[in-house]
Amino acid sequence: MSFFWPRTGVSADLIETNIGWASAEVSLLVQVCAWYLVCNSMQCDCCTRPELRYDTEDAVFDVFSSEMDAVLTRLEPFCSPGGRAGLRGCTVATNSWSPAGGALGATFLRFNAEVTRAMGSRMTASFRYLDVFELGASMPDETVMGHGSQLLHQWTWQILLGGFCSASAASTGLTASFSGPMCFAEQYDLQKCPTYHDACLNWNNCVTWQCGNTVLCTLSSVTPVEQTTTITATPVEQTTTSTSTSTGSVIGSYLAVDGGENRACRGASASDNNPNHYTKHELETLESCQHLCSSMPECVGIEYSSGRCEIWTRTQGIQASIPLRGFMCYRKAEYLTTTATATPDTTFAGVDGGFDRACRGQNQGDNKAEYFTVASVASLNDCKQLCIQTSGCTGIEFSGSRCEVWTREEGIGATVELSGFICLKYAPQARQLSLLV
Repeated sequence: MSFFWPRTGVSADLIETNIGWASAEVSLLVQVCAWYLVCNSMQCDCCTRPELRYDTEDAVFDVFSSEMDAVLTRLEPFCSPGGRAGLRGCTVATNSWSPAGGALGATFLRFNAEVTRAMGSRMTASFRYLDVFELGASMPDETVMGHGSQLLHQWTWQILLGGFCSASAASTGLTASFSGPMCFAEQYDLQKCPTYHDACLNWNNCVTWQCGNTVLCTLSSVTPVEQTTTITATPVEQTTTSTSTSTGSVIGSYLAVDGGENRACRGASASDNNPNHYTKHELETLESCQHLCSSMPECVGIEYSSGRCEIWTRTQGIQASIPLRGFMCYRKAEYLTTTATATPDTTFAGVDGGFDRACRGQNQGDNKAEYFTVASVASLNDCKQLCIQTSGCTGIEFSGSRCEVWTREEGIGATVELSGFICLKYAPQARQLSLLV
C-alpha cells in the first residue's frame, strides 16, 4: 500500500471513514520494507525521504522499527473480527526475496527479521503474516533484478488468496498450470513484449522484469486425466514390430527418447533448449507428469526430474536429448516428429526456413504495424485457422500465444532471425512439404 509505514496507517484511516466504502468487504495486504533500504543502503536518487539517505543504517533501522510498530498497533483492531477488515483479514509480508549478498544481503535479512519479530506476538487468524522472502528463496531463478517473475507473483497470490477467500471458493483442480510466453524468468525477452519494447526505447530505460509483466501469463488449475489404456504401438521411428529400439521404448503411451533414463529433452538439436518449447510444473511423480501431458492435446512429450515436470509443446516435437543424471525424457508414442515421413501441407510454407524467424515486409527493417493484426491464441494451428478466416491474409508469425495475421498485399518478403518465432506464408494453392507435422 505504501513505500513507507506511516502512509499505511493513513490508508486505514481513510478506509474506515469513507462512507462510500462503508458496506464493502475489505482485505489489506501490507509489504513495507524495501524503500528504507533503497534510500539508505542503495543511496538511490529516487528516494522520496532524503533524510533516510544520510543517517546510519542503525538509525534508519530504528526509524523503520518504530514506524512499523505504531502502524501494526493501529492495524490490530482494523484487522480483528468486528474491525473494518475483520471478515477477510489482513496479511503483513516481509520484503520480496533478493539474491543480494554481502552487506546489502545482510541488511535485507535484518529488516525482514524485524517484521517477523513484530508480527510474532500479533498474529491471529485474521491478522496474518507471510514470509515472502523465504518463498522467493525457494525458487531463486524466478527473480530478475530483485523482482519476481509472473510465476512467483501468481504463486504468492495463491497463498494470499487462500487466506482472504472462503474455502468454498477453492478450485477443484489438482495441478497448477502456467501458460504464456513469459511466465518464467528464463523466458523474459524484450522482443516478446513489443508494446513495452517500443516505449522503453523512447525512455532509454529497458529492463526485462518490466517487459515480463506486460504480457499475460495465465494460471489454471487442472486435474490430469488418468490413463486407462496402454499403447504398445510401434514407435514412429521404427519399421519393425518390436516395442523397443536403440532410440527408446514405449512406457504406457510414451516413447523413451534415447533410452529415456538420465536424458534431458531438447528440440531440434542437443543445444536447443528454448524455454518457449515447454512449460514447467511441480509434480511429485513421473506418472503425474505423464497424466498432465495426456490431458493437454498440445503436449508432445515430457521431461521429468525430482518433482520438476516440463510439458513440451514444441510443434515439431522432441527431436533430441542430452545425457543428464536424474532426468527422464519421453515423447508421446502417438506423436509423429519431423523425423518421420513428412506430410504435405497445401496451405502454409515456411519463409527462410520458417523456424526461429520473425516475419518482415520488403526487407529486414520493414515491420510496420499496418501489415498485421495481433491476437492471442492457444496454438500454432489456431493461428493458422485465424489466417484462413481473415480476408487478405498472406501469412502468419507465431510465438508462444502471440499470433500475427499478416495482410500486407505484397506478402511477407523477408524475415529476421528470432529464437522461438515461426514465420509462414499463406499459399492455399501451393503444394509443398510442410515444416510442421
